[in-house]
This record gives sequence, structure tokens and C-alpha cells, in this order.
Amino acid sequence: MEGLTIGWYGALAGLALAIILILRKLNPVYALFLGAIAGALIGGANLEQTVSVLVSGTQSVM
Repeated sequence: MEGLTIGWYGALAGLALAIILILRKLNPVYALFLGAIAGALIGGANLEQTVSVLVSGTQSVM
């Protein structure tokens, strides 16, 4: 997605959330997805942009 900038504070918040959820024994895949969603939303992306970023990110991993 061109022109989308997500704040660094969103990335830190998402990472912290993912670590906390993993330490609470949540499946790491779910914890990372929830952390990514929360981080993008906190960082300034709207819901449509968040979904687009997650989809493009998972496609690049595949």
C-alpha cells in the first residue's frame, strides 16, 4: 500500500502486546496477528489499511 506510514509507537505497542499474549500461552501465530492489528491501528492506520497491510505482508511470506 503506497503512501501509508504507520507510527513507530504502534509497532512498539503491537510488539509488546504480542509478547504479553505469547507469555500468557496464546498460540504465537494468533498473538502476532493480534499484535499486528493493534499496532497498525494504534500507529494511525484505519481498519481497511490495516487489513491491506496484513494481507500484503502474509502474501510476501508465502
